[in-house]
Amino acid sequence: MSLPKNFDYKTYLLLNPDLNQHCRYEEAVNHYLVYGIHENRKYSKLTEPLSEPFSEPLSEPLSKPLSEPLSEPLSEPLSKPLSEPVTKSNPVISILVVIVSCNKHSHLWNQIKFRTNNDLIIISGTNDRNKSKRWYNKDGKILWLNCNDYYDGLPEKIILMIDEILHNPEFSHITHILKIDDHDNFFNNDNIKNLYKLKELKKYDYLGQKLNCWNGIDSSSCRYHFGKVPEWSYWHNRCANISNISYFDGGCSYILSRKAMHIINNVYNDSNIETLRHEEIYEDLMIGRILMRNNVKFKELNYGIKGDK
Repeated sequence: MSLPKNFDYKTYLLLNPDLNQHCRYEEAVNHYLVYGIHENRKYSKLTEPLSEPFSEPLSEPLSKPLSEPLSEPLSEPLSKPLSEPVTKSNPVISILVVIVSCNKHSHLWNQIKFRTNNDLIIISGTNDRNKSKRWYNKDGKILWLNCNDYYDGLPEKIILMIDEILHNPEFSHITHILKIDDHDNFFNNDNIKNLYKLKELKKYDYLGQKLNCWNGIDSSSCRYHFGKVPEWSYWHNRCANISNISYFDGGCSYILSRKAMHIINNVYNDSNIETLRHEEIYEDLMIGRILMRNNVKFKELNYGIKGDK
Protein backbone atom coordinates (compact mmCIF):
# COMPACT_ATOMS: atom_id res chain seq x y z
CA MET A 1 0.00 0.00 0.00
CA SER A 2 1.32 3.43 -0.91
CA LEU A 3 0.85 6.72 0.84
CA PRO A 4 -1.22 9.30 -1.10
CA LYS A 5 0.93 12.12 -2.48
CA ASN A 6 -1.16 14.75 -0.73
CA PHE A 7 -1.19 13.00 2.65
CA ASP A 8 -0.73 15.59 5.40
CA TYR A 9 -0.29 14.03 8.81
CA LYS A 10 -1.37 17.13 10.76
CA THR A 11 -4.56 17.39 8.70
CA TYR A 12 -5.07 13.65 9.13
CA LEU A 13 -5.04 14.09 12.92
CA LEU A 14 -7.30 17.15 12.81
CA LEU A 15 -9.86 15.41 10.61
CA ASN A 16 -9.84 12.35 12.88
CA PRO A 17 -10.26 13.72 16.42
CA ASP A 18 -10.48 10.22 17.94
CA LEU A 19 -6.72 9.88 17.31
CA ASN A 20 -4.06 11.14 19.67
CA GLN A 21 -3.47 14.70 18.48
CA HIS A 22 0.15 14.54 19.70
CA CYS A 23 1.16 11.72 17.34
CA ARG A 24 4.46 12.02 15.53
CA TYR A 25 4.63 11.90 11.71
CA GLU A 26 5.76 8.25 11.63
CA GLU A 27 2.94 7.21 13.97
CA ALA A 28 0.28 8.99 11.91
CA VAL A 29 1.57 7.43 8.68
CA ASN A 30 1.68 4.00 10.27
CA HIS A 31 -1.87 4.36 11.57
CA TYR A 32 -3.15 5.43 8.15
CA LEU A 33 -1.48 2.54 6.31
CA VAL A 34 -2.61 -0.07 8.87
CA TYR A 35 -6.10 1.25 9.73
CA GLY A 36 -7.03 4.54 8.09
CA ILE A 37 -6.77 3.46 4.47
CA HIS A 38 -9.20 0.59 5.13
CA GLU A 39 -11.55 2.76 7.18
CA ASN A 40 -11.60 5.43 4.45
CA ARG A 41 -10.41 8.05 6.91
CA LYS A 42 -9.95 11.61 5.68
CA TYR A 43 -6.34 12.69 5.32
CA SER A 44 -6.44 15.94 3.33
CA LYS A 45 -8.89 18.78 2.87
CA LEU A 46 -8.21 18.70 -0.85
CA THR A 47 -8.09 15.19 -2.21
CA GLU A 48 -6.50 13.66 -5.27
CA PRO A 49 -7.39 10.35 -6.87
CA LEU A 50 -6.95 7.68 -4.24
CA SER A 51 -3.99 5.31 -4.40
CA GLU A 52 -4.14 1.58 -3.69
CA PRO A 53 -5.95 -0.48 -2.43
CA PHE A 54 -8.74 1.09 -4.53
CA SER A 55 -8.49 -0.45 -8.00
CA GLU A 56 -9.80 2.52 -10.00
CA PRO A 57 -8.95 6.19 -9.48
CA LEU A 58 -11.70 8.76 -9.55
CA SER A 59 -12.05 10.46 -12.92
CA GLU A 60 -11.33 13.87 -11.40
CA PRO A 61 -10.04 15.13 -8.07
CA LEU A 62 -12.86 15.99 -5.67
CA SER A 63 -13.78 19.65 -5.75
CA LYS A 64 -15.03 19.80 -2.18
CA PRO A 65 -13.29 19.15 1.12
CA LEU A 66 -14.09 15.71 2.51
CA SER A 67 -15.77 17.39 5.47
CA GLU A 68 -18.72 18.24 3.17
CA PRO A 69 -21.15 15.60 1.92
CA LEU A 70 -21.06 14.67 -1.77
CA SER A 71 -24.29 14.65 -3.75
CA GLU A 72 -23.82 10.99 -4.70
CA PRO A 73 -22.00 8.10 -3.09
CA LEU A 74 -18.72 6.95 -4.58
CA SER A 75 -18.62 3.58 -6.30
CA GLU A 76 -17.33 0.49 -4.52
CA PRO A 77 -15.59 -0.21 -2.18
CA LEU A 78 -17.36 2.72 -0.44
CA SER A 79 -21.02 1.77 -0.08
CA LYS A 80 -22.23 4.97 1.63
CA PRO A 81 -22.18 8.66 0.82
CA LEU A 82 -19.38 10.49 2.56
CA SER A 83 -22.05 12.50 4.41
CA GLU A 84 -22.21 9.51 6.77
CA PRO A 85 -19.29 8.06 8.71
CA VAL A 86 -17.76 5.14 6.85
CA THR A 87 -16.56 2.34 9.11
CA LYS A 88 -15.33 -1.18 8.61
CA SER A 89 -18.22 -3.61 8.91
CA ASN A 90 -15.86 -6.37 10.09
CA PRO A 91 -12.83 -4.76 11.68
CA VAL A 92 -9.95 -7.14 12.32
CA ILE A 93 -9.71 -7.81 16.04
CA SER A 94 -6.24 -8.12 17.55
CA ILE A 95 -6.09 -8.56 21.33
CA LEU A 96 -2.99 -7.95 23.42
CA VAL A 97 -2.95 -9.79 26.74
CA VAL A 98 -1.39 -7.43 29.30
CA ILE A 99 -0.15 -9.08 32.50
CA VAL A 100 0.26 -6.51 35.27
CA SER A 101 3.18 -7.58 37.43
CA CYS A 102 6.17 -6.30 39.44
CA ASN A 103 9.77 -7.28 40.08
CA LYS A 104 8.72 -9.03 43.27
CA HIS A 105 6.70 -11.49 41.18
CA SER A 106 9.28 -12.05 38.42
CA HIS A 107 9.46 -15.75 39.38
CA LEU A 108 5.99 -16.13 37.82
CA TRP A 109 6.87 -14.72 34.44
CA ASN A 110 8.22 -17.77 32.60
CA GLN A 111 5.17 -19.92 33.22
CA ILE A 112 2.80 -17.02 32.37
CA LYS A 113 4.45 -16.34 28.99
CA PHE A 114 3.63 -19.78 27.63
CA ARG A 115 -0.03 -19.94 28.59
CA THR A 116 -1.04 -18.63 25.17
CA ASN A 117 0.43 -18.12 21.71
CA ASN A 118 -1.55 -14.89 21.41
CA ASP A 119 0.17 -11.48 21.62
CA LEU A 120 1.16 -11.04 25.27
CA ILE A 121 3.28 -8.70 27.34
CA ILE A 122 4.17 -8.57 31.02
CA ILE A 123 4.51 -5.07 32.45
CA SER A 124 6.69 -4.28 35.44
CA GLY A 125 8.03 -1.15 37.05
CA THR A 126 11.63 -0.33 37.81
CA ASN A 127 13.35 2.47 39.64
CA ASP A 128 16.48 2.42 37.51
CA ARG A 129 16.93 6.13 36.82
CA ASN A 130 19.65 5.35 34.28
CA LYS A 131 17.03 3.86 31.99
CA SER A 132 14.56 5.64 29.72
CA LYS A 133 10.92 6.07 30.72
CA ARG A 134 10.08 2.68 29.26
CA TRP A 135 11.57 0.03 27.03
CA TYR A 136 10.20 -3.11 25.42
CA ASN A 137 11.99 -6.46 25.46
CA LYS A 138 10.21 -8.12 22.54
CA ASP A 139 11.90 -11.51 22.89
CA GLY A 140 11.23 -11.65 26.61
CA LYS A 141 7.71 -10.20 26.24
CA ILE A 142 8.47 -7.69 28.98
CA LEU A 143 7.53 -4.02 28.90
CA TRP A 144 9.65 -2.23 31.49
CA LEU A 145 8.22 0.98 32.88
CA ASN A 146 10.35 3.41 34.84
CA CYS A 147 7.74 3.99 37.53
CA ASN A 148 6.69 3.13 41.07
CA ASP A 149 6.59 -0.68 41.33
CA TYR A 150 4.54 -0.81 44.55
CA TYR A 151 0.76 -1.08 45.02
CA ASP A 152 0.26 2.68 44.84
CA GLY A 153 2.11 2.70 41.51
CA LEU A 154 -0.56 0.67 39.71
CA PRO A 155 -2.34 3.71 38.20
CA GLU A 156 0.85 5.13 36.67
CA LYS A 157 1.89 1.65 35.51
CA ILE A 158 -1.38 1.28 33.58
CA ILE A 159 -1.15 4.80 32.12
CA LEU A 160 2.44 4.34 30.92
CA MET A 161 1.52 0.96 29.43
CA ILE A 162 -1.36 2.50 27.47
CA ASP A 163 0.89 5.35 26.32
CA GLU A 164 3.41 2.83 25.00
CA ILE A 165 0.85 0.68 23.19
CA LEU A 166 -0.61 3.71 21.43
CA HIS A 167 2.76 5.08 20.31
CA ASN A 168 5.05 2.10 19.77
CA PRO A 169 4.80 0.76 16.16
CA GLU A 170 5.26 -2.76 17.55
CA PHE A 171 1.69 -2.50 18.85
CA SER A 172 0.08 -0.61 15.95
CA HIS A 173 -2.01 -3.66 15.00
CA ILE A 174 -3.56 -3.99 18.46
CA THR A 175 -7.28 -3.16 18.64
CA HIS A 176 -7.95 -4.26 22.25
CA ILE A 177 -6.09 -5.09 25.43
CA LEU A 178 -7.09 -7.62 28.06
CA LYS A 179 -5.74 -6.51 31.44
CA ILE A 180 -4.95 -9.41 33.80
CA ASP A 181 -3.19 -9.56 37.18
CA ASP A 182 -0.22 -11.89 37.42
CA HIS A 183 -0.99 -13.87 40.57
CA ASP A 184 -4.77 -13.99 41.10
CA ASN A 185 -6.09 -14.50 37.55
CA PHE A 186 -5.92 -17.70 35.53
CA PHE A 187 -6.23 -18.12 31.76
CA ASN A 188 -5.14 -20.53 29.05
CA ASN A 189 -4.88 -20.41 25.28
CA ASP A 190 -8.50 -21.52 24.78
CA ASN A 191 -9.73 -18.67 27.01
CA ILE A 192 -7.94 -16.13 24.82
CA LYS A 193 -9.06 -17.74 21.53
CA ASN A 194 -12.67 -17.58 22.71
CA LEU A 195 -12.40 -13.81 23.18
CA TYR A 196 -12.19 -13.41 19.40
CA LYS A 197 -15.69 -14.86 19.13
CA LEU A 198 -17.23 -12.11 21.25
CA LYS A 199 -19.53 -9.93 19.17
CA GLU A 200 -19.44 -7.44 22.03
CA LEU A 201 -15.87 -6.46 21.09
CA LYS A 202 -17.29 -4.63 18.06
CA LYS A 203 -20.08 -2.95 20.02
CA TYR A 204 -18.47 -1.92 23.31
CA ASP A 205 -15.22 -0.20 24.21
CA TYR A 206 -15.10 -1.25 27.87
CA LEU A 207 -15.87 -4.81 28.98
CA GLY A 208 -15.43 -6.53 32.32
CA GLN A 209 -16.62 -9.50 34.33
CA LYS A 210 -17.57 -7.72 37.58
CA LEU A 211 -19.10 -4.25 37.67
CA ASN A 212 -18.61 -2.40 40.96
CA CYS A 213 -20.80 0.56 41.83
CA TRP A 214 -19.53 2.60 44.78
CA ASN A 215 -21.69 5.41 46.13
CA GLY A 216 -19.50 6.50 49.04
CA ILE A 217 -21.79 5.05 51.71
CA ASP A 218 -19.35 2.29 52.70
CA SER A 219 -16.48 4.31 54.15
CA SER A 220 -14.25 1.22 54.44
CA SER A 221 -14.00 1.08 50.64
CA CYS A 222 -11.94 4.26 50.52
CA ARG A 223 -9.39 2.62 52.87
CA TYR A 224 -8.90 -0.58 50.88
CA HIS A 225 -5.27 0.32 50.25
CA PHE A 226 -4.43 0.81 53.92
CA GLY A 227 -1.61 -1.55 54.82
CA LYS A 228 -0.79 -2.14 51.15
CA VAL A 229 1.32 0.98 50.51
CA PRO A 230 4.67 1.96 52.06
CA GLU A 231 4.76 4.56 54.83
CA TRP A 232 6.44 7.12 52.58
CA SER A 233 3.58 6.92 50.05
CA TYR A 234 1.32 9.90 49.47
CA TRP A 235 -1.57 7.48 50.02
CA HIS A 236 -0.37 6.16 53.38
CA ASN A 237 -3.42 6.42 55.67
CA ARG A 238 -5.08 8.77 53.17
CA CYS A 239 -8.62 7.93 52.01
CA ALA A 240 -9.41 7.67 48.30
CA ASN A 241 -12.17 9.55 46.51
CA ILE A 242 -14.54 6.82 45.36
CA SER A 243 -18.01 8.35 45.61
CA ASN A 244 -20.56 7.64 42.86
CA ILE A 245 -18.30 5.61 40.58
CA SER A 246 -18.98 2.53 38.46
CA TYR A 247 -16.05 0.51 37.15
CA PHE A 248 -15.01 -3.02 36.27
CA ASP A 249 -13.09 -4.81 39.02
CA GLY A 250 -9.45 -5.14 38.02
CA GLY A 251 -9.09 -8.36 40.00
CA CYS A 252 -11.50 -10.00 37.55
CA SER A 253 -9.82 -8.49 34.45
CA TYR A 254 -11.22 -6.00 31.93
CA ILE A 255 -10.97 -5.28 28.21
CA LEU A 256 -10.29 -1.89 26.62
CA SER A 257 -10.64 -0.99 22.95
CA ARG A 258 -8.09 1.24 21.25
CA LYS A 259 -10.70 4.02 21.30
CA ALA A 260 -11.01 3.69 25.07
CA MET A 261 -7.22 3.80 25.41
CA HIS A 262 -7.08 7.05 23.41
CA ILE A 263 -9.67 8.60 25.73
CA ILE A 264 -7.65 7.56 28.79
CA ASN A 265 -4.42 8.78 27.18
CA ASN A 266 -5.94 12.22 26.63
CA VAL A 267 -6.56 12.49 30.38
CA TYR A 268 -3.39 10.91 31.77
CA ASN A 269 -0.13 10.22 29.96
CA ASP A 270 3.59 10.40 30.65
CA SER A 271 3.43 14.22 30.75
CA ASN A 272 1.29 14.43 33.90
CA ILE A 273 2.27 11.38 35.96
CA GLU A 274 3.03 13.51 39.02
CA THR A 275 -0.53 14.86 38.99
CA LEU A 276 -1.88 11.33 38.62
CA ARG A 277 0.05 10.19 41.71
CA HIS A 278 -1.95 12.60 43.84
CA GLU A 279 -5.33 11.89 42.27
CA GLU A 280 -5.64 8.12 41.82
CA ILE A 281 -4.72 5.10 43.94
CA TYR A 282 -6.90 2.36 42.38
CA GLU A 283 -6.13 1.67 38.72
CA ASP A 284 -9.43 -0.05 37.92
CA LEU A 285 -11.44 2.73 39.54
CA MET A 286 -9.38 5.29 37.61
CA ILE A 287 -10.19 3.58 34.30
CA GLY A 288 -13.90 3.48 35.13
CA ARG A 289 -13.95 7.09 36.28
CA ILE A 290 -12.45 8.34 33.00
CA LEU A 291 -14.50 6.18 30.66
CA MET A 292 -17.84 6.65 32.41
CA ARG A 293 -17.38 10.43 32.37
CA ASN A 294 -16.79 10.20 28.63
CA ASN A 295 -19.93 8.08 28.09
CA VAL A 296 -17.99 5.13 26.72
CA LYS A 297 -20.16 2.13 25.89
CA PHE A 298 -19.59 -0.65 28.42
CA LYS A 299 -20.97 -4.08 29.25
CA GLU A 300 -20.59 -6.59 32.06
CA LEU A 301 -19.86 -9.99 30.54
CA ASN A 302 -18.46 -13.33 31.71
CA TYR A 303 -15.81 -14.16 29.13
CA GLY A 304 -14.16 -17.05 30.98
CA ILE A 305 -11.11 -15.55 32.71
CA LYS A 306 -10.91 -16.70 36.32
CA GLY A 307 -10.49 -13.74 38.67
CA ASP A 308 -9.92 -13.24 42.37
CA LYS A 309 -13.65 -12.89 43.17
